[in-house]
Amino acid sequence: MFEREEKDALRREMKLRRAGMKNAASDKEIARAALRAFGGYERFFVYLSFGTEADTSRLVFELLTAGKTVLVPRIEGGKMSAVPYTAALSRSPLGFLQPAEGTDTPCDVCFTPLLAADRLGSRLGYGGGFYDGYFSAHPQVLRVGLCYEGQVLKRVPHGEKDVPLQALVTELGAIALDSGR
Repeated sequence: MFEREEKDALRREMKLRRAGMKNAASDKEIARAALRAFGGYERFFVYLSFGTEADTSRLVFELLTAGKTVLVPRIEGGKMSAVPYTAALSRSPLGFLQPAEGTDTPCDVCFTPLLAADRLGSRLGYGGGFYDGYFSAHPQVLRVGLCYEGQVLKRVPHGEKDVPLQALVTELGAIALDSGR
């Protein structure tokens, strides 16, 4: 099986599995664990969750309440930027909410969505390459995946362009990863 085919098959499987893991109690614990582990930073790039993704609404609220800078993804021209979170959001062509405008702004930590990850830092996303492109352009950003414990697998296929995560946060807590492939 080719890498792309392997990833696509795993994406289909993990979308179904993740739907069965979604629950408010786990989402609350993920937000708490993320704040405990990374709350000392000042600037956060946080995806605005939709569907069965680990919910980030509580995390965004807590960060804003603590006076932290919150940035969210904006995709334009095939490139993702971290732009300041505003109340003026619109639906992107990919289906998630994003600011109508904004410029790329530096951040310290990027809380990243995923379908699956492993303890070596490999992350299976949706296949668009937006986060890998962002991470390649911003290597100083701490790369942290948010997910349910059941999304952490023994092995996730990865390619040369895939940029590994440095940590995961699940409902059981934060996990530092061995991403030195």
